[in-house]
Amino acid sequence: MIEVIDDVLPQDQYQVLNRLLTAHDFMWRWAPGTVDDKIQGADTPQFVRPIYLNADSPDVNVEENLLAKKYPEFFNIAINALDKSERLFNIPSSFVRIKANLLTPWPDAPRFHPPHVDTDAENGMSCIYYLHDSDGDTFFFGEDNRSVTPKANRAVLFDAYHKHCSSNPINNDRRIIVNSVFLVEKE
Repeated sequence: MIEVIDDVLPQDQYQVLNRLLTAHDFMWRWAPGTVDDKIQGADTPQFVRPIYLNADSPDVNVEENLLAKKYPEFFNIAINALDKSERLFNIPSSFVRIKANLLTPWPDAPRFHPPHVDTDAENGMSCIYYLHDSDGDTFFFGEDNRSVTPKANRAVLFDAYHKHCSSNPINNDRRIIVNSVFLVEKE
């Protein structure tokens, strides 16, 4: 099930994240694609910023996790989305990762990037949070074939094993999202 939830964060929390992620001195990293190299399909580069990685991850960087500790709003995205969900969930039992992605217009960009899953864990959930209004839809495949257009303070909540992908903006100068992957116990 894919749920679109508007007004996920209270305005003050939304403003904190908006100022942080759009600041001229926010440090983004260049990534050659939107997904792992092992996944085939037309892709484009993007900018990425890890916010939180579970301490069990071999790639964990304590300095990056400090950003998540300093800004609890990143965790609140998923917590508020679960709270506003039509389904019944307990709070996340653990976060796997939180990261920010920034896509820009790209010459000859494909209609969408390679479809992928965030985790195959049965109790894994994903939450894509849109920082601002933009084009560059998120596409979902399978039983729930659809797309979702970025809108400020909107989240898309879905099972993390659901195939999905991003697309580059064409009419806007950027598309910024926060992607949270976490584990939940369903009620």
